[in-house]
Amino acid sequence: MNKIIFTRTGQFAGILAISILLSACQTMSTEESVQNVEESLNELDGQTPPSVVPPLTQGQIMFASDNRYLKSQRQFVPPKATLQFEIALHLIADNKLRQAKSQLEKITHDYPSLSGAWLTLGDIARAQDNAPEAQQYYLQAIDVNTDNYFARNRLAGLYRQQGQFDAAKAQYLQAIASWPGFVSGHINLAILLDLYLGDKTGALLEYQLVRELRELQGKAPDKKLKGWIADVSRQVSQLKKRQQRVKE
Repeated sequence: MNKIIFTRTGQFAGILAISILLSACQTMSTEESVQNVEESLNELDGQTPPSVVPPLTQGQIMFASDNRYLKSQRQFVPPKATLQFEIALHLIADNKLRQAKSQLEKITHDYPSLSGAWLTLGDIARAQDNAPEAQQYYLQAIDVNTDNYFARNRLAGLYRQQGQFDAAKAQYLQAIASWPGFVSGHINLAILLDLYLGDKTGALLEYQLVRELRELQGKAPDKKLKGWIADVSRQVSQLKKRQQRVKE
């Protein structure tokens, strides 16, 4: 059995902040970031002639886009469900997965419309190397809330492992549609296009979007990402040269 650790990039990263019971903090952060972008643009528009104001980049548009999943979570959550979920998260942190699963199953029985509980059950199954069960839980999370981009992102990862690359791509695209600023969705899509589908041009665009979205979020430059962009840029350039020679 694998031990689950709460990390920035691990399976349970972000659950505490954005799951169905604890989404308010991240909602505030996302909305404030979008508001700051909009206010800055309004100030710029008021002080500079319209012809001088540059158009928004694709990354800026995505960063300021609505997060449909968080908006859909603005519902009353019974205190009992909140308590049960918090208990489950503590059990997960202590690697008591069997007890955590039992606690989450109680939530899905009593409150089947809470997508985050299904998502977390899927994460437990995946940590236990039970991909079929994880897949079913992620599908249930999506059935409850089609904008649960975390579930779609996890499901896409399973599809990729199974060699179902087109199905994985579809899930990544739907995850990004629910929140265009979802960096993990973009980077995973980029890797899929780059290494599994051979779409170097599409992969380069996604890698570049990831870089821009990270900058807009105030994150430090990623050396690994920089290397990937440089490598794929060379491949795209070489591909264009070959295509040009064929035309000649």
